[in-house]
Amino acid sequence: LFINDRLVECSALKRAIEIVYAATLPKASKPFVYMSINLPHEHVDINIHPTKKEVSLLNQEIIIEMIQSEVELKLRNANDTRTFQEQKVEYIQSTLTSLRSDPPVSPSPSGQKTQKV
Repeated sequence: LFINDRLVECSALKRAIEIVYAATLPKASKPFVYMSINLPHEHVDINIHPTKKEVSLLNQEIIIEMIQSEVELKLRNANDTRTFQEQKVEYIQSTLTSLRSDPPVSPSPSGQKTQKV
């Protein structure tokens, strides 16, 4: 997450994005999202953490709700374009015949194990 070209963390926004992706991703997986947001400097509070890595936003709930709805809309539209086509697989008779004519694997007389193919 970049806010005003600065790499930061916003745990509330992170949770909101994970909630949106939960309906799309397999269970226990995390989304990878690159997000760059430009906000007025007075709307970003960087004094949450001593390293200034964690931020809080003015009107955070409204901003997060807007971002969440936009991400959800993008995901919903992306799912509409995913189509899976079935392909019928036909086996070639000569391949099946050659597989059946191979001699069976038998144990070696010396007691060593043979590798099955």
